[in-house]
Amino acid sequence: MKRKPVFFLCVLIALFSITVLPTGAFADDKYELDEVSKAVKQKKARWTSGHTSVSVLTKSERKKRLGSQKPAETGMERVLAAPPAILPAKLDWRGYNGGNYVTPVKDQGSCSACWAFAPTGALESNVLILNNTPGINLDLSEQTLISCGFSGSCEGGYIDAASDFIRTVGLPPEICYPFGAQAGFCSGACPDWTQNTHKINGWFKVNPTLESIKYALYNLGPLVTIISARTDFFYYKTGIYSYSWGSFEGYHTALIVGYDDVDRCFIVKSSWGADWGENGYSRIAYSEIDSETQFGLWTIAYETDFPADFPTMNGIARNTGIQNGIEGTGEQNINDGNSLSYNGGNNKPIANNRVMSGLAGIIRDESGNPVSGAVVRAGKYMAVSNDDGMYYLSSIPPGDYIAQVEK
Repeated sequence: MKRKPVFFLCVLIALFSITVLPTGAFADDKYELDEVSKAVKQKKARWTSGHTSVSVLTKSERKKRLGSQKPAETGMERVLAAPPAILPAKLDWRGYNGGNYVTPVKDQGSCSACWAFAPTGALESNVLILNNTPGINLDLSEQTLISCGFSGSCEGGYIDAASDFIRTVGLPPEICYPFGAQAGFCSGACPDWTQNTHKINGWFKVNPTLESIKYALYNLGPLVTIISARTDFFYYKTGIYSYSWGSFEGYHTALIVGYDDVDRCFIVKSSWGADWGENGYSRIAYSEIDSETQFGLWTIAYETDFPADFPTMNGIARNTGIQNGIEGTGEQNINDGNSLSYNGGNNKPIANNRVMSGLAGIIRDESGNPVSGAVVRAGKYMAVSNDDGMYYLSSIPPGDYIAQVEK
């Protein structure tokens, strides 16, 4: 008789526990995974779906793995549009002539800063190529870009502004300001961080075509790109991804590190940790340039000064004119791999006269305290001060401006 109350109590506890357990991501994920798997099979897609480290998250947490904002066209971008050229049939900067010029996959966690991770990865590869030091684990600080770069936060950001900051200021080693998965304050970086940074000389916006992306990959190195992420991408396990099912979830920024003409796909490094996809990578079909994925809709290439003794692939020379701002004139054989056009192929030399500048400062109140959220305008250019009162107006043509501050 004494055991009955105990038994009854255990049953109540068990029932109560089942009742209060959260429904979790798996409740919705099972339906989604079934639909994704069915669509992949029906469309005879070349990839395998399944639960991943991202798909099992709640919908709000998934959104935090995205966060890139599509930059607005200013008309001042240097646009790289490559003509037909001889290129290697396969390129992978992780195994270029036996050397790895791509740094390890990182994890942005619950901070919507893919817009910072891909540019940082591109800079890391840029430095390894510049010094011809494959295999070096150069680890630069995404947190500095997030907290000091005036390009975004853990709520999202812009790859063009991030690239401008890397050009004008640069990024220090990770140890100077370790990633904390939060917006943070610029004051959290080591005091002399601006004296110990890696920079780029400039960047190009790559035309969203297969030929231009491949050309830029071989002639300039890994590329920062924006992807229109669909629901099924969260469930990517392995294979060559092509859109199969789901709605638009947000823009994701990733790093293109190679391509393969045989499998007709790009090799892409994400910032979702090495547990997602193919050890943190995905292979994305060429066809996704013209699909709902909008692969490469905004792609940035960093200027790369290849050492004179840097090896080519299959004896295919690189176009050194890209680094010097020299446009192809049409007098060269467009099939020799050495000609290039800018701005949609209008055959007007850009030389080096398109110099861009930046305007930075700190907004303080009458008591000398930093003011956050202040809108700073200089002509048609605008920026908002961060929590430290700092603002940065990027990609401004040199000239005299009157800055106006509104709060």
